[in-house]
Amino acid sequence: MTQEHFIEMMVNQNMASTIIRMLFILQSYIQISTAFIPSTISTSTKSTYTCVLSSAMQDEGVERLVEELEQNVEERSKLKQKMLTLSASYDRGYGATPSSRAEFESTINALSKLNPTEDARVGVNSSQEISAEAPLKGIWQMVYTTAQDVLLLNASPIFTIGAIYQVANDLPTIINVIDLIPRAQALLPPNVLPSLIRLEVTTSATSRESTVNRIGLNFETVQAQPKQILGIDTNSLPALKFNLPSIGPDLANKAIESLNLENIENPGYFDVIYLDQEMLIIQQNAPGGVFVLVKSDSYDP
Repeated sequence: MTQEHFIEMMVNQNMASTIIRMLFILQSYIQISTAFIPSTISTSTKSTYTCVLSSAMQDEGVERLVEELEQNVEERSKLKQKMLTLSASYDRGYGATPSSRAEFESTINALSKLNPTEDARVGVNSSQEISAEAPLKGIWQMVYTTAQDVLLLNASPIFTIGAIYQVANDLPTIINVIDLIPRAQALLPPNVLPSLIRLEVTTSATSRESTVNRIGLNFETVQAQPKQILGIDTNSLPALKFNLPSIGPDLANKAIESLNLENIENPGYFDVIYLDQEMLIIQQNAPGGVFVLVKSDSYDP
């Protein structure tokens, strides 16, 4: 394994800070140990002892690794902060201009080159052991998108778009959540007669073995649930729910036989461009777009 490959494997944000702390502790240990060398030993022995202790921190490869880890962590942090600033300035993409979209794209491309997650598919398949370590697991709130189907929702004269989430708490199930708020509510003072309708699209995720970091999606249900109407809690009201058609294994096998295909996959999927403990960036298959999401503790309206 080359040193470059080793560095690439080790550039993981979850590990970087730990490695750096360990190396700093080692350096401090060396300095302390050197300070306590008995004064009675000979000068030559003392010199040899000091050289042995300090050799670990003098290795150019280790120093270079530490430097690159620090640089990558710092660069990722700057790029993510820039992404959040742009997202706030241009209303999650709804108010983006051509120049700001180009800046978004440049920032996303830079982050993709620093992606610390080698395989976001781990723990996605129902056949795999699902653990808290699945990198995609969690609640993700959208802060920016280029997806036209989502951007066009805000063109409705009746509703404006509230929070949008991707909930992956119970993999392989992934729920896309969109909150709709009546536009007339903007004419009222905050928290006066609030109304909110929540749309949920439930999908079943599978890892695509053919492409690294590609997650396949089988759309299962869509539902609309009124959460509040004029300040009244309406969670007890039944949701309007529809089942969505999917490509089952029998239909897939028939298609493979009739069309002489080697394999067939459900058409929906997304590629994970960037993923760490704080931010997720995905690219949907055409005609979808890019979604930038941040980790959230809850998706309560």
